[in-house]
Amino acid sequence: GMEGVIEALRESGRGQDVVAVCNEMIPETRSALIDGTLDLVISTPVPLLAERAVEVMIKAMPRKDDSQTRVVLPFELYNSENI
Repeated sequence: GMEGVIEALRESGRGQDVVAVCNEMIPETRSALIDGTLDLVISTPVPLLAERAVEVMIKAMPRKDDSQTRVVLPFELYNSENI
């Protein structure tokens, strides 16, 4: 997983030579951004994802058809300069 990639990059000393992108801002990815091991973290806004999922389910309840609803969620990009 992400933690293994971060650890391998740190142990090899090649973190500065490789462009590394991980998903989700967690303490491990935050510290890797700060020390330059990671270049970018793409994060999903989980509370918004849950909120939209519930909204779609509520709207779908009274319908009997198989129509689909598309929901576009924004994502957050983090690098060492904006954390």
